[in-house]
Amino acid sequence: MINLDGKILAAKHIISLSLGSARKPVLLLSFGKDSLLLLHLIRQVHPRFSECLWFPEQIRGQERRNEFGMQLIKDLDLRCYTYPPSAMDVVQGEDGTLELVNVQDFGQGGMLFLPIGIAPKIDPRNFACGLDIINKPIIPWGSLEYEWDVTFIGHKSSDKCPVQGDIPLEGYWSPNGSTTMVYPLKEFTDDDVWECIERFGIQYDTNRYIGEQHEDDSTSPTTPDYYSACVECLIEKPDSPTASCPRLSGELVPRIGNTLNAKERAKNWRKAFINLSPTDSGASVQS
Repeated sequence: MINLDGKILAAKHIISLSLGSARKPVLLLSFGKDSLLLLHLIRQVHPRFSECLWFPEQIRGQERRNEFGMQLIKDLDLRCYTYPPSAMDVVQGEDGTLELVNVQDFGQGGMLFLPIGIAPKIDPRNFACGLDIINKPIIPWGSLEYEWDVTFIGHKSSDKCPVQGDIPLEGYWSPNGSTTMVYPLKEFTDDDVWECIERFGIQYDTNRYIGEQHEDDSTSPTTPDYYSACVECLIEKPDSPTASCPRLSGELVPRIGNTLNAKERAKNWRKAFINLSPTDSGASVQS
């Protein structure tokens, strides 16, 4: 069992190795606790690091969810890039949990799946239509050259996906199209992350987490983790051919989810979700 100091040392070692071989590194930044800790550790190794990728949702009426990120970009002098997805997907777990997914083109056949969290209850005064979200503008595959050869990401082996469940990492590095994904926080737990945030005095979005356990607040109108959106007609329910549409004052509409095979695609999606082909050769991390 590696203690927290050992995990921090190992993470910095991974970061140092990756930066040493990188032509143009970038950090995937969501402004959640994990990516903020990773940014802090990267800057401890390379104080002038500023290149970040951020993929905020642009949903009309819910712009407040991006305010914290926009402010931190200014406060930390970050250089952030973003671009539209090249596809949208709908996946559904066996328990009925549904996620809308942005599929980002990482070049040379690589891709990244970025799920959109849907709040368990919609705000009747301000909600988006799931159909509008999955039909938002996209860019063609191959139309964008992914220019970063190393991509840091804050995913941890202990993380759980609402649809996929446990997704343990197989290694610290994983090739993905024209980049190599790097997971310095692989061995961290949520408790480790919060202890580091307190230890290092890292600024985080207090509206995003609630309680002593810092649980995600799915009800907050300012959290970027969950959006108020109706996805009822996208949920697969074979015994229910229609769904009540709140946008149409409860009118019954066809349940599109019964034709999407979202449950079956979720099984295939898991294989390509993250860290598919680990490559840890040459790495030596000691606790």
